[in-house]
Amino acid sequence: RQLLQIVGRGAFLHQTEYTWLDDIKSDISGKVLDVLMYAASTLTTPADAELLIGIANAIFNFDQVNEQALQMKCKNLNGLGRHSIAKNTYEKFAKDYRHMYDEDFPQSFSDVLH
Repeated sequence: RQLLQIVGRGAFLHQTEYTWLDDIKSDISGKVLDVLMYAASTLTTPADAELLIGIANAIFNFDQVNEQALQMKCKNLNGLGRHSIAKNTYEKFAKDYRHMYDEDFPQSFSDVLH
């Protein structure tokens, strides 16, 4: 939860652009993503849904096309009855994916939920 408060503000030094910092930023981002993914894997009850959504949002701060975060966020939003927010999350992700890779995201919204 403390890490989420810190990384919820955005990626490490995201507005600082120096070539010599690139490797450090990448290394820290990778470690943060590993910790967040591990934490998410330990949360299994429906009561953890809000925390999992927060983890997914934090992951998106570091990797806006992380498919695991998409699935985590959409499933939990859907489970909480926030269907339109889940659908909007998917559509934004698919748009970002298209922009980044110049191809459509291969999974449908239904695929992501199941």
